[in-house]
Amino acid sequence: MSLLDLGAPGPSLGDVYHFAAQLRSKPGGPVTGELMGSKTLIKIASDANPNLERRATLMFFTFAQPNDQIIAFGVANYSPNVPEFEAGQPAIRAILGGTGKYMGARGQVESTRQADGTYKQVFTLLK
Repeated sequence: MSLLDLGAPGPSLGDVYHFAAQLRSKPGGPVTGELMGSKTLIKIASDANPNLERRATLMFFTFAQPNDQIIAFGVANYSPNVPEFEAGQPAIRAILGGTGKYMGARGQVESTRQADGTYKQVFTLLK
C-alpha cells in the first residue's frame, strides 16, 4: 500500500491508498493475474463514530491475457489510519464490467483479508 496524503497531514477527504498484488487461483499456486487499485477516503471518522471511516475502492483485476479484465468498485468501512480492513470481515464490491472474455460481466466480488495478510477474492458473476 502506498498512501497519497492530500490536504492537511493525517486523514482528510480524498486521501488515496494505491496498491498492486499478484493473483493466484489458490494459496501458493501459480500467478494467474494481477490486481491493481486505489482506495479513496470519502468519509472521515467523526466524534459520533471515531473508530470508523469509509473508503471507496476501485479494483482492476487482469488475468492471463492483458485484455481479460474485471473492474470492481464499492465502499467499505475501515479503522482510521490503518491501510487495510480488519481480517475476517469481508467487503463486497460491485463488478462494473469487464473486457476480453469477461466482456459484459456483472455481479460482485467479495474480498476477505486473511490472518496472514493475504486476501481471498470470491467472484460471483452473472454473465
